[in-house]
Amino acid sequence: MVSDYRFVTSLAEGSRFIYVGTTGGLVRYDKVDERFLFPYDYLDVAIGGIINSPVKELSVSDNRLKVETSTGTYSFPVSLPFDSTSDDCPESFPGYIPPPGYFFRPDGVLSDMHLHDYPVTACLTDFIGNKFLGTWGKGLLRVKNGGNLLDVLPFGLASPVVDNICVSDDYTVFAGEGGITVWEREKDIWDIFQAEDIPSLPTDRVEDVLIMGDTVFFATEFGLVTLDVRKGRFKTCRPAVELTSLALVKDTLWAGTTDGIAVYSSDGVSLDILRRADFPRVNDVAYLDNTLWFATDYGVFTWNDKGFLRYTKDDGTLDASVISAKASADTLFFLSRKGIVAVPSFIDKPSIFPGLFIFNGRRIRDFEPVGRFFFFATSSGVALYDRKSFETKILTTEEGLISNDVRMITREGKYLWFGTPKGASRFTLDW
Repeated sequence: MVSDYRFVTSLAEGSRFIYVGTTGGLVRYDKVDERFLFPYDYLDVAIGGIINSPVKELSVSDNRLKVETSTGTYSFPVSLPFDSTSDDCPESFPGYIPPPGYFFRPDGVLSDMHLHDYPVTACLTDFIGNKFLGTWGKGLLRVKNGGNLLDVLPFGLASPVVDNICVSDDYTVFAGEGGITVWEREKDIWDIFQAEDIPSLPTDRVEDVLIMGDTVFFATEFGLVTLDVRKGRFKTCRPAVELTSLALVKDTLWAGTTDGIAVYSSDGVSLDILRRADFPRVNDVAYLDNTLWFATDYGVFTWNDKGFLRYTKDDGTLDASVISAKASADTLFFLSRKGIVAVPSFIDKPSIFPGLFIFNGRRIRDFEPVGRFFFFATSSGVALYDRKSFETKILTTEEGLISNDVRMITREGKYLWFGTPKGASRFTLDW
């Protein structure tokens, strides 16, 4: 799981790790590999309560790390170096030199070009003399032994609120109210972007995300926004049409809107706006078998070389509001007000799972088909439904979710990501 770890409350040292207590939980920095560990839910079940609980204080004694949190105090064994030193922060700091765009004041406050201040809240000198500084809002800083260069060590999310996650071969993008985070997985680089600091980013409230190469596309209420990851530059594309969803077909980007469809080239240039006065809001877009599928408030529409067509089924299950569309193998699944509908049906009958819009009293917000299973995102956990045996299992914080308030699901190979208001959890598909 991953959350917002920028607000540091306490530091402690083991033989290999710097333990960082934050308002988002406890994380570890590997001094040898010089990176934070991922996934962050490394603790065993006996002490799993400290994974995402705000940490108040860390202390080390008798080869044990004591973690005081808002939910209780936990202790577990660690291997300690001989001269582990936890410091009181000085009244006046040396003249550390921060990266470009930052200024470090003698009173222990890091400032950036946007006039944001990040005071130092915790200090630690490790057994070889490296100094680590925890800050309130900028995470962990480091000064190597014998030097005066101040390194910013970014990790975690711009905001704990995760409404959208998109995964490519190189990047994982987390978006939610409060900020956008781009994680370059191979290099373990975390870049944070917040609309309040970036004039070319009109909002960090995102309806959908797509990645193509080093370009990230965001569907927003202000239109299509693109991010060049390598340059860190945003661009808002014209016209300013309120977008709801995205689908990439070859080099063309198809976007659902509140009253139609918008079409863009892969560089964000608007190609066409398809609107009709009676066209409903598009909630999702999917692509399968050379056909675009649009889930709307008034049912399902398709687009191919013959143009727009209304797609219906004899039982009327796709004539109601359709919330979401997901492709799996050669089957497209729709979440409608009347249930889950499969197109084409993966078995002759039934092609609908009635009543699954409200599943065991839980309103479904999103879903992901995986083999014979459905994973449902609900306000009280993740429901795992076996379509063959009709058995159900509920995944909650007791099974490792960072929050039971699950808003979305997306797949990354053998993993599923769950977005919540407290961060994101990653689930391993072990079948």
